[in-house]
Amino acid sequence: METLARILRAPDQQTDCNLLPRHLPALLVADIKGDNLVAFLIKILKMQQRDEHAECIKKITKNQNNLSGVRRENDWVVSYIVRACFISMKKLNDYDLRLFCNLLITNRKYGNAKTSLALNNIVLKILIEKKMFWFARNYLNDVYKDDSKYNFYKGIIECVSMEYEDALCSFRLAMALSDRYTSKVRKYECVTLMLL
Repeated sequence: METLARILRAPDQQTDCNLLPRHLPALLVADIKGDNLVAFLIKILKMQQRDEHAECIKKITKNQNNLSGVRRENDWVVSYIVRACFISMKKLNDYDLRLFCNLLITNRKYGNAKTSLALNNIVLKILIEKKMFWFARNYLNDVYKDDSKYNFYKGIIECVSMEYEDALCSFRLAMALSDRYTSKVRKYECVTLMLL
């Protein structure tokens, strides 16, 4: 398919990240063939559309070696795949924290920024949902300070740790970086101000 070929020929990863969402509706209805990671991602997204979440997770964990981060040019697509895996696990309410931690270690080692950020946020989200705030502190890393979602999770962890001033700074930074989480951030900011 011409759209997939255009994505695969993109000059850099940022262009890939911009092209994929724009062409995703067409890709989801097309018959995608091939064994590259972009074709694998499209197959995963199609499975999610059909609510085949257990099969989706099984396929991703089976291909864990391809997601380990050895090939840095796949960084952008692996970040989409791990997010898709997390969404499927969330639908089934069955998280595999070990999978995400292992992938985070290897992707950090090989310098895959997009995948490392996505995995770090996934690990923080899981630990926050499981009320494991002490362990979540181990995943706070200033390398990700330019990401809104990371700052939001960091603020929650700091608030629970009674570091209210730091939590307010993190919440404000999260809102400054993106307006996507504004309503959630405002709620946590109000709670933090009351506790302060």
